[in-house]
Amino acid sequence: MIKVYGAKLVLRVAVFIAAICLYLGDGDSLAFSKAFPVEEGIQPLHIIWLVFIFEILQKFLPQKLMSMGCRKVFQSCYQPTTVMLSEEKLENWVRRENRLARKVAWVWLGINGLVGCLYFGKVIKESHLLLLSLFYFVCDITSILFYCPFQSLIMKNRCCVTCRIFNWDALMAYIPLIFVPGFFSWSLIGLSLLLLIRWELTYRKYPQRFYEGSNENLQCRNCEEKLCKIKKPVLFRQAESSSL
Repeated sequence: MIKVYGAKLVLRVAVFIAAICLYLGDGDSLAFSKAFPVEEGIQPLHIIWLVFIFEILQKFLPQKLMSMGCRKVFQSCYQPTTVMLSEEKLENWVRRENRLARKVAWVWLGINGLVGCLYFGKVIKESHLLLLSLFYFVCDITSILFYCPFQSLIMKNRCCVTCRIFNWDALMAYIPLIFVPGFFSWSLIGLSLLLLIRWELTYRKYPQRFYEGSNENLQCRNCEEKLCKIKKPVLFRQAESSSL
């Protein structure tokens, strides 16, 4: 799995660098509000859109090229623990995870609220929003493989497999595009929102799929991904979880 995500990182960095080169050649080349229709043929913006769309769509299916952290939303990826988990312990975990997830949401909304102010204040342009979104797109994979500030500073989850907000990444990456209405932005934001809604509704109805204390597939001894090979697990959170 680490090779799969390593390849994803290389692809995303390549797309980001290509976009920067396009922008340096023509500052308006990444004006995505004008990306569709395609009467003039396939343009670089169409390729970027297809890459974005593919990354969203694959998360709707439990395919094995995605981490268990993403696939745990599916019934087929849920393996109940042999030891019965008390309702109180699960409820305590859910309340804590929800509280921390809200913190992440407010931080991210605040950061991108400032981005929106810069855009509407004409400090940055439409092309800069797309470059920022591509930067977030790269940071999504680097947070899995190397360092995640949300994990380390707020969520304190042991690893990405146990991350409460794993599938928030799509909406978090594309949110700068929301300030420019159009097919390019609305299609990405809309699909990302559907993905988030599916994730949150499933979490609300089946929280046991998301908790390592109730899902065997999320426990270290059953992990085959080894995504923590570079970014070591947050062991102190594991100890805290066991005390719930």
